[in-house]
Amino acid sequence: MSTLAEYRHLEKQLNSKLQALEALKVHPKLQRELEFEQKLRHLLADYDYSAQKIVSLYLPAVVPSPQPLAAPQPKRPRKPRQAKHYRNPYTGEVAITKGGNHKVLKAWKRQYGPLEVESWVSQWS
Repeated sequence: MSTLAEYRHLEKQLNSKLQALEALKVHPKLQRELEFEQKLRHLLADYDYSAQKIVSLYLPAVVPSPQPLAAPQPKRPRKPRQAKHYRNPYTGEVAITKGGNHKVLKAWKRQYGPLEVESWVSQWS
């Protein structure tokens, strides 16, 4: 963009912002807010208060704790799961697993039901 084009663009923006400012100056809501601010400042001056003092009355500072927070303790490693041995009494097949995500075990639970399959477990170490 040339310097002249940039100048014209900024000049247009400035004019539009000045028009918006003039329109806002006569807005009744702005007039009320300016009047409120002026009265508030006079009231604060009469009672020798600052805006910061008023804010601190309604939003007290957080009191720091006397003791620093303890560092989190490192997690202990989980105890390894014990293997379960399932023996199918109908086929004699054995499935050994440490968790429930075992293909043969899932098939047995679908076929015979989870309660019956859990009765086949024996924990050997």
